[in-house]
Amino acid sequence: MIVCGGTHIGYLQHIMKKPSLLDRLEIDHERNCYDSTPVIIPHSEMMRKELGQLYGIPDEKMRVIYPPVDSDRFHPELKNGQLR
Repeated sequence: MIVCGGTHIGYLQHIMKKPSLLDRLEIDHERNCYDSTPVIIPHSEMMRKELGQLYGIPDEKMRVIYPPVDSDRFHPELKNGQLR
């Protein structure tokens, strides 16, 4: 089982960087791990979609489980300690 909070291909796309040799090695390692594990647990629906689109992981191999959040300390309405 692998818990996935992000992918290297997604990271590179986000920063608009072409993969270097080291990046390609990391991507190959990720791909091998994803292929060899029976279950992948993405942290979000967005991550599930990214794994499917970028790595070809079938939906039936994934189970989305959201990480716990301390709602007493973290509020989506807050930005830089102030309400929006």
